[in-house]
Amino acid sequence: MRVYALAAVIHLVAAIPVPNGQLGKAEVECGDKTIEVVFLTEAIFEGRIFVIGHANDTRCFSRNTGRRTTSILINKDECGVITTRSVIY
Repeated sequence: MRVYALAAVIHLVAAIPVPNGQLGKAEVECGDKTIEVVFLTEAIFEGRIFVIGHANDTRCFSRNTGRRTTSILINKDECGVITTRSVIY
């Protein structure tokens, strides 16, 4: 009985639409010492963008309000960033 109730709740939660979706693809700019991610939302963005696992570290989140274009800029030597290089042919 408990399993069915939990499954029903999960199904209902998964069906709730996100009230402010992302438009297009995020732009990622890798500098020598930083990484910046910029994206556009359907409506004015009111919230935080953060690096997973580092949400409470002030160096690893960005609080953006009042704009549709929002971004996060982090240093490559912080927030658990691992840099890998690849070549695309």
